[in-house]
Amino acid sequence: TVAKLVALAAAAAKASEEVAVLIDQTARRHRHGLLVGAGIEDVNNELYGGLYSQMVYGESFEEPAHDGVSGSDFRVKLAGGTSRPTWMAWSSTGEFRVSPDAVNGNQSQLIKDGAIANFGLGQQGMHFKKDHCYDGHVFVKAQGNWAKLSVQLISSRADATEIIASETFAVSASSSWSRLNFTLVPSSSTSCGEVNKPRAGECGYFGRPIPEFPNDGTHEHNLTKCYQCSGGLVVQVEGSALVDMVFLQPGAWGLYKGLPMRKDVAEAMFDVSGWQVLRLGGTMVLARNYRWKQFRGPRWQRFEGGDLRAPQPWQVDAWHPFGSPGFRIFEALELCEAANVTCAITMNNQELASDMADFIEYCFGDESTTWGRQRRDDGRPTPYKPFVVEIGNEQGLTLEFVSQVRAISAAMVVRAKKLELGFPLQVAVGQNINLQNFNESSGALNVTRQMLEALKPLGPHAAWDAHIGGDRFSDSDDYLEVLRAAQEKFAQHGSEVKLVVFEENGDTHNLQRALVHARMHIAASYFGGFLLLQAAANGLQVLSQNDNSWDQGQVFMTPDKVW
Repeated sequence: TVAKLVALAAAAAKASEEVAVLIDQTARRHRHGLLVGAGIEDVNNELYGGLYSQMVYGESFEEPAHDGVSGSDFRVKLAGGTSRPTWMAWSSTGEFRVSPDAVNGNQSQLIKDGAIANFGLGQQGMHFKKDHCYDGHVFVKAQGNWAKLSVQLISSRADATEIIASETFAVSASSSWSRLNFTLVPSSSTSCGEVNKPRAGECGYFGRPIPEFPNDGTHEHNLTKCYQCSGGLVVQVEGSALVDMVFLQPGAWGLYKGLPMRKDVAEAMFDVSGWQVLRLGGTMVLARNYRWKQFRGPRWQRFEGGDLRAPQPWQVDAWHPFGSPGFRIFEALELCEAANVTCAITMNNQELASDMADFIEYCFGDESTTWGRQRRDDGRPTPYKPFVVEIGNEQGLTLEFVSQVRAISAAMVVRAKKLELGFPLQVAVGQNINLQNFNESSGALNVTRQMLEALKPLGPHAAWDAHIGGDRFSDSDDYLEVLRAAQEKFAQHGSEVKLVVFEENGDTHNLQRALVHARMHIAASYFGGFLLLQAAANGLQVLSQNDNSWDQGQVFMTPDKVW
């Protein structure tokens, strides 16, 4: 309180020089937007290999093969980056090769009288708890008259390897794929800790220094060591069989409110960190085939393959050439509902306007509509709760993008009116507004005005996205200038468009970043209802698996813990 501040100032004055405390009693606006939250995307393996409950990395065997095993050579340079280690040969004998005959994606894995193993993201290992169930499935097709397939949970350390759970299936000859469901209960827990010689051969990502290491007082920050768990999954075949779409996750005990997400990570996001806003989006939505219709329905039937990658040449070695469609738009919506937080979903700006109208019907229509029925058949009987739809991510300020926003937003509004929704559509523009938007001599101000006109039918329910820095004190000063300029120029144009910040970026984890973050909130508090939402970028990070320069996680994790 003011009294306490004055008392502290008086004490300081006695101890040193005179101190003056000035109290600014200017009345501020009565409210401000939601300021605590973060974005999530696959840029730091924060979904596939992180929050997503899938413990297998390389689920559909899309990675290039070495000695016949998909993903065993993880140095392959591809258009979307360098592939990660996934599977490895686990038996000294056997025949292995990839096959174009697949349940999903481009290829499956053939195993003949042999075994392969998976140790999760970057071969960091899996963590299993004694007497806790783990559920999964594997698709299989016998080659020949029969095959016997065994799924095993193992604990593999430098000194010994132990099978701690297993289930065996007899597979009859068939021309079609069979899905085998299993539940495994390990007889002992696996161990996790620092190792000098990691399973993947290098610590971190291709020998890069590990920028983040937990400070729990149990070790000195020795960056030559790597954090690794002993658990893994083995698929063994007697006879010959194709396998595809392998899935493993904790039982209900380890899932967040029954959803396919790690319970400990989600609780750290919402119960501990107190996130009020969750945005699924970022550069990942610019992938060539990132379309919402690819990500509906059963996860093992969704679009899989190397085309889930961004096309920009600057992203080579800074993105994933292969992804999983298992955690995408509708998983994020269900997570927001379960956590009771505001949700924003960024869409590819290349989506057809007609498809985006279908998206509104799929999300909000009842079972009397075509896409509402499809949502029901996909396993979701009730409409989703309202959320923010963002069009594009960090797009250039161009007339082409204005045209895309105009067409998409208009199509969504028309469909929403037809559905007679009881709430307004909320739409954001992913253009990354900054001071250059208001430069009249360059023509940018004219394009900005055209965008405001395109958003006019949405009234006060449209917003413009600003992505800001968060490491330097000057970043908060710049942010304040953008807020002032945007509010002034929007008002001059008679626009009701508001501002959102879906990415407060940072690359440090020190006190200065915390202070800058506080200054961002102070700046935001000056703008009442004009600034609706503010969220940090990339709020999750898997320890030592950061495969690009964006070291900006808020919640960190390993297979066995979260902090």
